[in-house]
Amino acid sequence: MWNNKVYAEIGGYRSAPVGVPRPLDGTATGVIRGLAPYWRIALPNTWGQHSLMLGAYGMSAKVFPLGVSGPTNRFSDVAADLAWMWMTGANSVTLDGTVIHERQHWNAGGTANALNTLTTVRFDAMYHVGQRLAFTLAPFSTTGTADTLLYPAGAVSGSLTGSPDSHGLIAEADVMPWQNFRLQFQYVAYGKFNGGSTNYDGAGRRAADNNTLYILAWLLY
Repeated sequence: MWNNKVYAEIGGYRSAPVGVPRPLDGTATGVIRGLAPYWRIALPNTWGQHSLMLGAYGMSAKVFPLGVSGPTNRFSDVAADLAWMWMTGANSVTLDGTVIHERQHWNAGGTANALNTLTTVRFDAMYHVGQRLAFTLAPFSTTGTADTLLYPAGAVSGSLTGSPDSHGLIAEADVMPWQNFRLQFQYVAYGKFNGGSTNYDGAGRRAADNNTLYILAWLLY
């Protein structure tokens, strides 16, 4: 952090074995080759009742599809994000968002295209009513290159057109009767799923058939 105005970070990630179920040998899948570099820069600012952060980040990884040797697929991500908060007495409004663009180089094969892209957009707006209630709306969208081998047809999770394109809206209400207890009611509604609104999987399933209601309880002690 420089002068409370600029934050910068650089690091690296590598794969690690997870006990007996996932050793780093010829049976492993999705193992990073060497080190995957990660970077981030952000510009935070606070004035009056407002705080704002604008940032960018990215990562690049070469991944073995199977085992720990041979050709790799390369995934390169570049993204921008923001976070804004406005305090209004006991209440507050927050806005968070990110846009991630990924380039996928399928050098190890297994896809219809040697190069694919994927773009993810997520935003959420939250209104806190004191310390007891919170309401959130969060639109989301995923778009990318159609690839019939990467996104094959199939019931429920498949894509008739080979497209990953999806979008929808998340609505959530949080109730916090005590400081260490929270009830969450969340509904996820899809307008498009895997490239279509109707019959997206070739088996007659609609995007709206994936709509989901979550009811969660959170306790900290």
